Amino acid sequence: REVSEGEHYQHESLTVVVVVAIASFIGGILDGILRQSFTPMIQGLIGAILAVPIYYIWAYLVKTIGARLFKGKATTRSLQRSLGFAYSPSIASILAFIPILGPLIVGCCSIWSFVCQVFAVRETHQITGTQSVVILLLPGAVIGVVFIFFALVVTGLSW
Repeated sequence: REVSEGEHYQHESLTVVVVVAIASFIGGILDGILRQSFTPMIQGLIGAILAVPIYYIWAYLVKTIGARLFKGKATTRSLQRSLGFAYSPSIASILAFIPILGPLIVGCCSIWSFVCQVFAVRETHQITGTQSVVILLLPGAVIGVVFIFFALVVTGLSW
């Protein structure tokens, strides 16, 4: 709760998001070099470029859904701070290039990051854990559908 209420944590939270994005990009580059493929490099680059805009969109969606569905008390800025720090376990994405073990580490840290986000939303919105999970899954589904749509448009595939 201290982070969500502390305005002075705003820049640090954004810094965490940027550092995790850079780590993910580096992991993608190393994975691409190891596999001799440009695909992980491109995925890492796109992820790094989109990390900050998605961070802002994510906080807004979580705030809006939480306020409308469960009368949550959070502001967008307080959620930016909380969710930014909750994203920190994803720094392990720099290890994605390690054969077999890398994806396992990244997967475990992604789950850890999600659990941190559940706590962040629960504390910031002042709601239950179950409500926090629902709030996180709904915008995740929205972003997933939008991502799939853009992926289909970019690759030229159709439904």
